[in-house]
Amino acid sequence: MLGASLSHARIPDFESRFYFPLKEKKDLSFEINSSLIGEILQLENKKGEYSVKAYKYKDLTDISLSYSNEEMLGIHKTLQALYLLKAQIVWGIDLSSWLVTHKFVQEQDGWFVYHDPTGILKSREIKIKFIQNKLMILENRNYGLAKTTYYFSSEKWAKQKLVLKEVERETTEGDERTKTESKIIYKKINKVGFLPVEVRTEVTQTLDTKKSKTIKRNFTEVHKFGKYAINTGKAKKWFVEHN
Repeated sequence: MLGASLSHARIPDFESRFYFPLKEKKDLSFEINSSLIGEILQLENKKGEYSVKAYKYKDLTDISLSYSNEEMLGIHKTLQALYLLKAQIVWGIDLSSWLVTHKFVQEQDGWFVYHDPTGILKSREIKIKFIQNKLMILENRNYGLAKTTYYFSSEKWAKQKLVLKEVERETTEGDERTKTESKIIYKKINKVGFLPVEVRTEVTQTLDTKKSKTIKRNFTEVHKFGKYAINTGKAKKWFVEHN
């Protein structure tokens, strides 16, 4: 079944089956307690305090990062992009907003295929497919390939909607390959329902060198979500103050 046609794309109606209770909330903020920045500081033998907050107001989303160590500002945008990916687990998958910039080309063997009509977008081609409670997304990018698989399961506490439990992502850029496997833990929050409270990610990075050697690194990231503020006006206030 297809959703409404937008300016360029036909969007398959997968999302109506998914459990994302905060997706329709206009004003949302929460804190992210992450091991990522601490590990970076440790690798560089630096110390400092930091905080991470996620904000969503209507269609606006952003990550607020603050550090006591100003040297972290050099990788600010990289960290923001990484945390936005994690925050999406809370906000919910939004295929409509993402695919509206691409042109629907065809549906073949269950795959919906979209192309970049401008030639300037990050992904030249996107393919999506939903089967057996798995949402698969393939991206042919200007600088490599990306494959993301979302694993769902039906839960009674979600009124039989499909709950996102795991995310696997593989990216290839030149000689570097990165694979991440994330598992999501939920907890009941008073008056709201079950929300994500922790994402544990196993990361494998592989680099093929010019000397035909392969360098591999494995590590674990833990992101904890908390202090949810829903429709309190905090997100709106933050965007007003920072625009």
